[in-house]
Amino acid sequence: MKTEYISSFIKDLGALKGSHYYEKIKTMVFEDIPKLPDIDKVKNLRKLKNNKPYYRIRIGEYRIGVRLNNNTLVLCVTRKYTDFRNLLANNLKIFS
Repeated sequence: MKTEYISSFIKDLGALKGSHYYEKIKTMVFEDIPKLPDIDKVKNLRKLKNNKPYYRIRIGEYRIGVRLNNNTLVLCVTRKYTDFRNLLANNLKIFS
């Protein structure tokens, strides 16, 4: 599966350095996900309600916001669950 990363995702991931989730997330998004044949094989992936091309991936207490463009998975943001939920409540510009 083709995978792209927008700048906000890279910035959020960099902010996690020192956290024990950093290596888990880094390995998953840069090594594991690109090797998968399609989106259905991504672990802990869930479609967001009422937002057709938008999904989230759960890794412990963190969520990765992703969108699907054709057959490309675009990783947009990674935040703690409560912060991610608040972002979604405000708007979906995090996926742009």
